Amino acid sequence: MTVQLFAANQQLETVQAITALDRFQAAAKRRLVQANVIAASPDPGIQSIVIDRGSNDGLRVGQLVVTDNGYAVGKIISLHQVTSTVLLLTDRQAKLLARVQNKTQSAGIVRGERGLTLLMDFIPKNDPVANAQTIVTSGSESEIPPDILIGTILSVSTKASELFQQAIIVPTAPLQRLRVVAAVI
Repeated sequence: MTVQLFAANQQLETVQAITALDRFQAAAKRRLVQANVIAASPDPGIQSIVIDRGSNDGLRVGQLVVTDNGYAVGKIISLHQVTSTVLLLTDRQAKLLARVQNKTQSAGIVRGERGLTLLMDFIPKNDPVANAQTIVTSGSESEIPPDILIGTILSVSTKASELFQQAIIVPTAPLQRLRVVAAVI
C-alpha cells in the first residue's frame, strides 16, 4: 500500500510540474523543451543532472534549464542525441551572468558555492545592493534569455580595499528534488 501511495504521489508531482511548465511557457512567450530528470551525479563534488532530451530535440550546449515554475536550474554542458547533462548552478564550476533587480540593475557573475548556495561576484562597490533583492539572468549570454529568476540575496559583503561587492544568494529553485525541467530555446 505505501509503495502504491509513493508511486501515486510521484505521478501527481510530475503532472503538477508539467502543468506549471505549460503556464510558464505561455506567460514567458518562450519555447521550452520539457524533459524528465533521469539521473543525478552520484559524486557529491559534482552538482549535475541528466535529462531525457538532447540534440534530436533541438537542444544546444549553453542553453538554460529551468524548473516547472521557470526558475533557473543550470546550463546544458554536454549533449547527446537523446540525453543532455545539466550543470546545476550550485556546482563550483557553474557561472551565469546575472543582475540584481535594483535601481541600477547591478551586474555580476553568479557561481556555485559548495553545492549548497550561490555567490554573486563582481557587483560594483557603489551600487545599492541589499538583502532580499531578487537576482535574474542578465541576457548577456547568447543562449540565456534575460529576466529568468535565479534567487534572492541573503547577505552582502564589501571590503574597504575591494572594488566589488559579493552577495550570498539563496536559489529559488528546489535543486534537490528536480523531476521535470525544461530547456529554454
